[in-house]
Amino acid sequence: MNLCYLSNATNFSLRKGIVRDLAALEILECDACGLVSLDLTDHIHSQFYENSGMHGNEPTPIEEWLKEAECDDQRRFDMIKATQELTSAYASSLPALGKADTLIAHLEHCE
Repeated sequence: MNLCYLSNATNFSLRKGIVRDLAALEILECDACGLVSLDLTDHIHSQFYENSGMHGNEPTPIEEWLKEAECDDQRRFDMIKATQELTSAYASSLPALGKADTLIAHLEHCE
């Protein structure tokens, strides 16, 4: 049985989507607080992300990283722009979100 580590609830809804690196995992949303998590986490250990080999043996130069991430950043931005009307009040809360700098830069560029 899954237990939400935020609300300690045990009721979850299944979310649509596929986990990139392990497609057999299910994506769950806590019915009590909305936290999204995986149905299993036993594959994650203390060095899971540190030694992922996601970008090979050497760190990726920042210029290359930004170029590599540009399409995905744009996809995220387009999705947010299509589903949200960003008011000045909403825009002022963006620093609390990941990728806020990228979103703000895209918003300024698109307006």
